[in-house]
This record gives sequence, C-alpha cells and structure tokens, in this order.
Amino acid sequence: MVAIAFYEALHLVEAVAASDPGFQQDRAVTHMERREFIYQHDRFKLIRLAYKELHRASLIARYMEGGSRATDHFFAAPNLHQLVVVGWLGTIRRWAASELKVPEIANPAGAAPAKG
Repeated sequence: MVAIAFYEALHLVEAVAASDPGFQQDRAVTHMERREFIYQHDRFKLIRLAYKELHRASLIARYMEGGSRATDHFFAAPNLHQLVVVGWLGTIRRWAASELKVPEIANPAGAAPAKG
C-alpha cells in the first residue's frame, strides 16, 4: 500500500510538471532529482511535506530503511491507511486535481472521501 501510494504521488507530480511547458527543461529522472525539483519550484510548495513523508515511508516499506525496529514501529501504526492514503496521498491528490483542473483525481473511485 505504501509503495503504491508513493508511486501514485510521483505520477501526479510528473503529470503537473508535464502540463507546464516551463518545466520541460527541469524534468526529474531520479527520486533525488524529483525531490530537488519539488523544492525548487513554488508550484509544488503545498505538497512538499506530504511527498517527502510518502517517499520516506516507501523506503521503509521497500527496503526496511532504518532497520527492522523502524519498520516494525511504522507499520504497527493503527492509522497507517489514514496517514498514508487519506493524509499524505490525499493532500497530493487534492493539489493535483486543482492544478490539472481534474476534480476526479481528488477522490478516485473506491478511495476514502477527502476531509476538509
């Protein structure tokens, strides 16, 4: 779930970047380049924290970054879905929906309704 949420966020960031001709020269290839890109451009200011946390969580999920203790603590969180999908990914979905003028992105079929 965590890795899928991160990659959805990554593709939403890429879709917004691709929609702006001004970003064509700055397109990111690696995760590090994409993170730097997000921090360099104010258009992405509203999602910086959510994207950073999703990336960090995906590293824990995919590679046990931080060791098994960090992994166990993170995945033992009773509100993991709320935090990852509704919280961080929800923030990025709502932002992308606004940026791309596609309201369906904010609440895809089967997703938990957006709060606030």
